[in-house]
Amino acid sequence: MVAINFPDSPTNGQEHAGYVWDATNNVWNRLPTLPALDLVNFSAVAPSNPQDGQFWFDTTVGKMYVYYNDGSSSQWVSAIGGFHELNAIGDVSITSATAGQALTYNGTNWVNGNGLVAVKDALFTGVQDASVPAGGNVAVTDLSITHEVADASNKLIISAFLGAASNDIGFGNVGLAVHDGTGLIAVGASPGSRVAVTAGGAIVGTASTTIATMPSVTFVHTPGAGSKTYTVRAININTATDTVHINRAESDTDVGTRFRAVSSLVIQEVSV
Repeated sequence: MVAINFPDSPTNGQEHAGYVWDATNNVWNRLPTLPALDLVNFSAVAPSNPQDGQFWFDTTVGKMYVYYNDGSSSQWVSAIGGFHELNAIGDVSITSATAGQALTYNGTNWVNGNGLVAVKDALFTGVQDASVPAGGNVAVTDLSITHEVADASNKLIISAFLGAASNDIGFGNVGLAVHDGTGLIAVGASPGSRVAVTAGGAIVGTASTTIATMPSVTFVHTPGAGSKTYTVRAININTATDTVHINRAESDTDVGTRFRAVSSLVIQEVSV
């Protein structure tokens, strides 16, 4: 059994290693043992008149403490790490925190972790008809999203879809691209007279008033700092001005052999 080195000249009521000094009788008395059910106290504030070895679970921060007498003082000491234990490893450095966001330890600090930062979406369920010049484009109704990234190094996953796109020459020659407020982004190289699109193209074959294309695309974009507005554009792939139809075929007769569709734009910001 390890000997206990009691302090010299103790004062009445002084506690040490589970004992309390009785100045009247000049004796160290063993502190009474806490009942098992009282050993852990669950509360938002520290218990009053604690005893050496007593446990307290702080319900505010989710952390366990034990009341400990080290021979010269008594205090609550952390027993089990809780919600704020990150600081034991490194400082937390979070910018534009969002619900459910993960943290990553970079060797020095906890920082915004890899993961989804924000999601925005737009849906167009109606029908649009627009006259578009040869090789030109038109903004699709309702498919526009303004977004500013939380960090300039973050990336956007952009997904765009035209449920149906057609034109009046009956071949469904309609392409899709996304405009960021300055110009079309993520489009193909277009030497000569070719039309640059992100997705879609000309239907080769016999013209039909029921033909429609359904271009869709998903790509990763690094916008940098600042707010930008992203808009889905329908592109006329033709050598002349033509009427472009969205969410329908050229022929839109109200019969069971015709259709209506929806189009969408989804932007997901991710930290990397």
